[in-house]
Amino acid sequence: MKTYPLTITLAICCLSVLLSCKKNKTQSDNDGKAITSFQFKTADNPGIKVDVNGLIDPTADTIRVSLPQGTDLSHLVPTITYNGVSINPGSKTAEDFSTGVRYTVTAKDGSSQTYTVVVRLLSNTKAILSFILRTADNPGLGADVTGVIKGDTIDLYVDPAVDLTHLVPAITDNGSRISPGSGTAQNFSSPIQYTVTAEDGTTNTYTVIASGNVTVYVGSTDNYLYAIDAASGALRWKAATTGAVNSSPTVAGGTVYVGSDDSYFYAFDAATGQLRWKVYTYGAVDGNPTAAGGMVYLNILGATPNGNTLAAFDTATGTQQWSATLTGSYTSQSPTIVNGTVYITDHINGVTLQAFDAATGAPQWQLNTFGDFDFNPAVVNGTIYMETDYNPMAAVDVQTQTLKWLYVERDPYGNTITVFGSGSPTVDGPTVFGPTSNNEMYALDTTAGTLKWKFSTSNSPAGGQFSSPVAGSGLLFATNTNGLLYAMDEKTGVTQWTYGTTVAGTQPAGNPVYANGVVYTGNHSGNFCAISALTGALKWSFQTSGTVTSGACVTDVKGNSFHPGNSGDRQ
Repeated sequence: MKTYPLTITLAICCLSVLLSCKKNKTQSDNDGKAITSFQFKTADNPGIKVDVNGLIDPTADTIRVSLPQGTDLSHLVPTITYNGVSINPGSKTAEDFSTGVRYTVTAKDGSSQTYTVVVRLLSNTKAILSFILRTADNPGLGADVTGVIKGDTIDLYVDPAVDLTHLVPAITDNGSRISPGSGTAQNFSSPIQYTVTAEDGTTNTYTVIASGNVTVYVGSTDNYLYAIDAASGALRWKAATTGAVNSSPTVAGGTVYVGSDDSYFYAFDAATGQLRWKVYTYGAVDGNPTAAGGMVYLNILGATPNGNTLAAFDTATGTQQWSATLTGSYTSQSPTIVNGTVYITDHINGVTLQAFDAATGAPQWQLNTFGDFDFNPAVVNGTIYMETDYNPMAAVDVQTQTLKWLYVERDPYGNTITVFGSGSPTVDGPTVFGPTSNNEMYALDTTAGTLKWKFSTSNSPAGGQFSSPVAGSGLLFATNTNGLLYAMDEKTGVTQWTYGTTVAGTQPAGNPVYANGVVYTGNHSGNFCAISALTGALKWSFQTSGTVTSGACVTDVKGNSFHPGNSGDRQ
């Protein structure tokens, strides 16, 4: 065996290594055929707002690119980098990417690799599909509550007894994300906004409103009765009459009953506004109807030559069941029905209060003392409370028709002051409240008739007055001829807040209605408003084409109805 010197051996080894390295390098250069980046740049593609990089999947020989909705795929110019000797189609060459485009990279050794470029448009879907409060997530609920999605508003009609401060929604959407998220507890005492973001980054925001109230029914001098969503203020429907609607409606058995100055009495389907029946009354119907026991009662202004008519109609058909002439009445006060008896006040000619059998219309008794009464009474616990033309309040025993007490206003010297009542009284617990025509609101003890407090506003025209009041949340609510809605503490009479704009009016802006923590009232400009009872903050407003002088009727999720203080349905 021939041997070589060490130096020669080392030289041979180094040469072998160099030749091996050169061979490997040459092979790598010869077979390089990979796309290393694929990009659509804004400079080459004006329809794209930001540069977009493709996602290269070498194992599948696929490049995926996501572009915004609206991008024209038929003419896109890519910028491509690769490590072969050529690529076809070439970089910076416009192509139609409506379908997959194949790119072939060729290496020095002639071998090639083909990539398929798939371009898709990012989804712009961003809708909430369902919004549910489930009993499994909310133990305080008696049943699941499904939100009603209307455009960008979602209404949740929740039992008024439910605590809104900690509710957990289950939300289904078709976007890429939603904030706040599904399953996250929120305080729904105030409206909450949910934002859904689509794949393409666009967003859609929903306002979620939780309410115990469902629908508000209110009339306007523009000859329409309106049904308004109580949670959001959106119009559900409106029904036309041929005269001003100054009557406050009432709801019973899925029907809304309301009068009009066109001398018709109307019954509309509460859900749709479709006319069920109407009857001609021979006189304007400005008073508020009251429904009870399958009949609806109303006072028809000037229906006979001698005065008004108290009439009862079948709720289903509108057929008149009976009528009674009120010979002394020329005002539009409403009947009050309690325990099968209809009570109605009668102005002038000495007759101040009459009682009729609700089923037959037979007269039961009439009261001829204590002064004239212009407004419907409140009947509570065997006592009739009435305002008079000369004194703020009188209380009469139902059974004996004898005077329990008469509140008389006196000056510091003990002299009697004539005070004209200006609205219907309302009773809440041990207190009866009533307005007078000298811008005052009185609070009297129901048992003794003693004065608890008296509130007076100087921010009102001379001879101004408050509307008939309503009570709720520990507060008393009434509008004034100055255009303001007042919230007074029931126990002290101290004003807690006011809402509105001062105007030089001649009548209160509208009789307010309280329902489950919300006050609903109209104003002189035709707006109808929903206001937080506790804070006075506006929840929503609805614009009619006329003036809203009447009160509303509000329904809630339990089927309860809420009325203004001058309604016979409100005691």
